[in-house]
Amino acid sequence: MKSLNNLTNLNSYFSQADYIFNDFQSWENKNLGYGLGCAYIYADSLVIPFSREKGQLISAVLGVTSEGVEQLLDFSLDVKNHLSNWERIFSKLKDANLPSPQLLIAKRDDSIAEAITNIYPTCKLQYCWDHEIEEILEQFPRRARKQVLYDLNMISTSDFTQEAFDRIDFFGERYSRSYPNPLTKIYLNKERFFTFHDFPAEHWQFIRSTAQLESFLKILSNICTKELQFSSSLTLDREKIYYLFKLVVSKAQKINSPDLLRKVLNGAKFKDGNFVPRKYRK
Repeated sequence: MKSLNNLTNLNSYFSQADYIFNDFQSWENKNLGYGLGCAYIYADSLVIPFSREKGQLISAVLGVTSEGVEQLLDFSLDVKNHLSNWERIFSKLKDANLPSPQLLIAKRDDSIAEAITNIYPTCKLQYCWDHEIEEILEQFPRRARKQVLYDLNMISTSDFTQEAFDRIDFFGERYSRSYPNPLTKIYLNKERFFTFHDFPAEHWQFIRSTAQLESFLKILSNICTKELQFSSSLTLDREKIYYLFKLVVSKAQKINSPDLLRKVLNGAKFKDGNFVPRKYRK
């Protein structure tokens, strides 16, 4: 098996490879009803270059199993990032008997939020801080971005929800005169940016953003970009993309404290990252 770093000339590689995609069909017809399901799922999309002239939007969902292992749940090749696309993906997962995840991590996108609410109404939603910080920084001149980034990181890594809200207010007071309403979207969606506080602190670094899935999509994009040095276009069908995803996901870091994942899946409650015993729950 070639490593990701040496994986080039994809069209030739797939046509000559003696590897048979014998698990692809079983993956397509998978039954996700076994075990406890996925505590956390990630949803994101990225345009992957399939030719030198145009790209292809890939929307993907990655899940974290009760053992802390990341698993590709589904993906689609779409033209645009529409509500119907995400509803179709989440519906396929539900039809495959995936129990409702406890948390979806995704960029602030009305289509994704509405789709998960329609299909899995009990699933909580965490908006991706990486996407949001990148968007907010674009509102500031380069000379100010270092300090702004520091302040935003202080907000996103707050240990307590109230502390985070206080830091948002401070940020607004500090910058709003020169840069009107830089945190408007966060103000309107404050709870969804700090849903991670309702889950174990040991998992926060994994569930504050879609970095886990985004990094896989970017690796796929880089692989395809390198390939276009050898060919004017790529012949990548769903089967081959699945195989590339498998290569990338197999290199993933395992999430911390999988024992806590099982607690999350069994309905345990957390406040500001700490487990709340049943007798203290309201």
